[in-house]
Amino acid sequence: MRVFVDTSVLVYAYDRASESKHERARAIVEELWNAGRGMLSTQVLQEFYVNLRRKARPPVSR
Repeated sequence: MRVFVDTSVLVYAYDRASESKHERARAIVEELWNAGRGMLSTQVLQEFYVNLRRKARPPVSR
């Protein structure tokens, strides 16, 4: 079964500001990708990029 990954899960997987959320999200994403079950939409990727550019500290460069 394929699983759609939400923007917030990707952001938490990348951003280490909230350690407990980061670890859980990272584990989820890693498990889904290793199993080939994770799915993303173009909209989620766009939202992920915008969130990391605006909200991440330090912001992610282009």
